[in-house]
Amino acid sequence: MYLVSSAAGVVSDKDCSTNDDCKDIDHAECDGGTTKCKCSDGYREEGDTCVKRKVSETDCTNGACTDIDNAECDSGTTKCKCSDGYKEDSTDGSSCAKAVSDTTCSENGDECGDIDNSHCDNGKCECDAGYVMNVDVCTAENAAAVIQLGALTVLLCVLATLIQQF
Repeated sequence: MYLVSSAAGVVSDKDCSTNDDCKDIDHAECDGGTTKCKCSDGYREEGDTCVKRKVSETDCTNGACTDIDNAECDSGTTKCKCSDGYKEDSTDGSSCAKAVSDTTCSENGDECGDIDNSHCDNGKCECDAGYVMNVDVCTAENAAAVIQLGALTVLLCVLATLIQQF
């Protein structure tokens, strides 16, 4: 996990004069212009933490996409996007992973070989029986339900916290 809580409540509310003043927040540094903590490059503020920036949130006007494997600049939005055949990974969206459904294959090829629990079917990689696609991985059917339930639980906890603050 990329998170460490600060006592300030919001990263950019914390006063600083040097980077040491922000050291209790992982991936934060002092912005000398504002004398407030800010998240380091490649990270974004999420309440009192700095989390990895998603590929699609990364501004590509200064070549940032070249630092992300299998990503390119979308000139229409000036944001990075995953190259064809890749999607934002299913953990935090900060990298591009080979997408199961977008991976073309030949019956004799090994294009699906680096996607666990998948096989080639009619020129596309598909998940094996008993597994379902979760962007870049094939997970056991019951594991996918647990992942979805876990994400819903996190969302509800965040909403409850926000409601309590107001």
